Amino acid sequence: MQDTGPSQALEITWEKREEALVNPEFSDRTGPSVEVLSMEDKSLIEPFLFLFEMTLMETIVFQTNLYATQKKKPFNSLNLSEFLKFLGINLLMGIKRIPSYRDYLLVLCTRNA
Repeated sequence: MQDTGPSQALEITWEKREEALVNPEFSDRTGPSVEVLSMEDKSLIEPFLFLFEMTLMETIVFQTNLYATQKKKPFNSLNLSEFLKFLGINLLMGIKRIPSYRDYLLVLCTRNA
């Protein structure tokens, strides 16, 4: 049987190098972009849809339902309206801190009453 490995063993020497990391200075304008500020519809959904197109949301809903179908277990099909509500609640939870998950539903219910 013939040896097909390298004819000479390679010696690898590891060494530790200290390199100074340089954080570049951020000089651009912060805050909402001109496109967002100039939107005619000032609702909260418009800036969100500016960043995340509706086709992306539809793809997420489709893929969610496809995944659930492939599991071959009973499930309630997700629709776009439900998904947008889910996103809205999660965004609200990231912006306004409330002690309990149930309290978010109370806040939403009192606003719609």
